[in-house]
Amino acid sequence: AEVCARAALALDDQDPASHDAMGFVALHQRRFDLAGMHLERAVTLNPNDVYIAADHANWLIRSGRPGEGLLCLDAAMRRDPYPPTWLWELRSNALFHLKRYDEAIAALRNMTALHSWHHAHFAAAYALLDRPEEARRAASEFLTAMPGGSIATFAAAEPYAEQALLDHLLDGLHKAGLPE
Repeated sequence: AEVCARAALALDDQDPASHDAMGFVALHQRRFDLAGMHLERAVTLNPNDVYIAADHANWLIRSGRPGEGLLCLDAAMRRDPYPPTWLWELRSNALFHLKRYDEAIAALRNMTALHSWHHAHFAAAYALLDRPEEARRAASEFLTAMPGGSIATFAAAEPYAEQALLDHLLDGLHKAGLPE
């Protein structure tokens, strides 16, 4: 993905989708400064693109700015009344880190398809709301969808620039009873 994003930028460094792609790749490589540079450039080049706005919001959330990320998502969702389902996942993540757990759960419920990690997010939010039965049920659904899954495997897949954000999420998973 990085090779392709670099090739796209070499062909046209004024293309917002190319900057978005490089920002997305860099975020998942945990190269947060590089991700931010490309995602902010993508937004500057095309401030109305909902997908670019969402990727930028994801970077903001994972860089310790969930409130700003939520504002970006709200604006993107106003521009597209039928947003892609994964915008709800990003919205849930922002709300979770703002400790608005009920709203985070409600946002995830708007997803049209749930993946294993969504069940983990449900589990963490329920646990931090002190709803242990629902937390255990969601944790069980995570483990059913991802046999052998654990807090460690979940954490390895979550890119966060701020350790405190990851710790907040892992604390919820711990309270939900997921194995280490």
